[in-house]
Amino acid sequence: MREFGYVEDRNLLIEWREADGRPERLPALAADLVALKVDLIVAGAPDAAVAVMNATTAIPIVFVSSLDPVGQGLVRSRARASWPRRPVAMRQVRALAARGERPNGRDAH
Repeated sequence: MREFGYVEDRNLLIEWREADGRPERLPALAADLVALKVDLIVAGAPDAAVAVMNATTAIPIVFVSSLDPVGQGLVRSRARASWPRRPVAMRQVRALAARGERPNGRDAH
């Protein structure tokens, strides 16, 4: 993120949440992040991404890994992903950042 001008505690705040191996906690953790009105949520596992998708349609979601994002219900197809309705891959976030855009549609600078 630093290469795009984002520095933690200056213009970037990271809110960490951990389910500690207890997937039943995911909906509450997702709701907590949604209540904070964050600009973007990064989900480290498909179950976490699904929990966030169930909690919001307004905040973009980046899922880090999934072998079958279509089969897991994370995207409708591999060919179509759009902000903020469906999670997106990290490469799409990098492309937006390179253009000076943020996932929520606001200017990054």
